Amino acid sequence: MEFKDFSGPLIGKDRVKRYVESLRRKDKVKRIYRPLIARILSESTQLPRRILDLGTGPGFLALEFAKKLPGASVVGLDLSPDMIEYAENFVECKSLKNLRFVLSDAQEIPFEDNYFEVVVSHGMIKCVSDVQKMLNEIYRVLSGGGCAYIIDSRRDVTPKEFDEITKILHPVDKEKSRRSVDKSYRTSEIKEILGKMSFNKNTQIKVKGLIYEIKIRKPFN
Repeated sequence: MEFKDFSGPLIGKDRVKRYVESLRRKDKVKRIYRPLIARILSESTQLPRRILDLGTGPGFLALEFAKKLPGASVVGLDLSPDMIEYAENFVECKSLKNLRFVLSDAQEIPFEDNYFEVVVSHGMIKCVSDVQKMLNEIYRVLSGGGCAYIIDSRRDVTPKEFDEITKILHPVDKEKSRRSVDKSYRTSEIKEILGKMSFNKNTQIKVKGLIYEIKIRKPFN
């Protein structure tokens, strides 16, 4: 297996600004985040009370959760202080009381065992130095009956697939997507990592377009 170098958090206010501009150009909230939330809720047996967004970045996905579920407590966690600062400033004007942001590492989640009914991570796994450690942490903080959704781009996408899927994107965003794919894991590598987890029988992985999705369900004790 070819191990990747740790990419680390996105640091620098200018880089954060460019990242946010790209998300807005791609209309990621409408095209990806809202449908993802709708699917997660449709698969939940009851409305989740505690939700964790790992690698929250500017906080857009966490914000959508908080708006959709005003009775839930939503936490956005990120290792980049510049991303957390942006997210806090952005959300402050929304007057939401059920959303907060935490500066921390996904490999050392600062919450107790069995705390969250839903854990979601979109586009962050390729930035983690120890994926197994992160997955163990996700499983630890996930409550019985809860589910984690871990989504990222995949390096094994073919050039033809890539060109077809990204043809609607702005050239700048298409190049960003290409760099994201090049930095990502192959699906086979992710399957190999999952095969080593003690809870492997509770996981599944699906591929669609540029991405793979790991789903982890934690059984009731």
